[in-house]
Amino acid sequence: LQNGLTACDILEGFLYSEEFEISNFTNEQYVDILYRTLLGRNADAAGKADWVGRLNAGQSRSQILAGFAYSIEFNDLCREYGIKVGTLTR
Repeated sequence: LQNGLTACDILEGFLYSEEFEISNFTNEQYVDILYRTLLGRNADAAGKADWVGRLNAGQSRSQILAGFAYSIEFNDLCREYGIKVGTLTR
């Protein structure tokens, strides 16, 4: 971040890393990771059920990541810490 990368750059570097991808997280685990990593909190039951349901219905993890990354909550956190959100490329 100090070298000009955006939050989305960092997220993609982490979530699309070989180490992360070979972990084979379940949809539930993936959603929990997004809540903790992007929002700094545990998932609420209704929100988790919605995101997991979307994944189970065929939405891609990239689409779910975009939902979190472009959420008001994540953008507010980034603004609070002076971090540029940026744009996802995947």
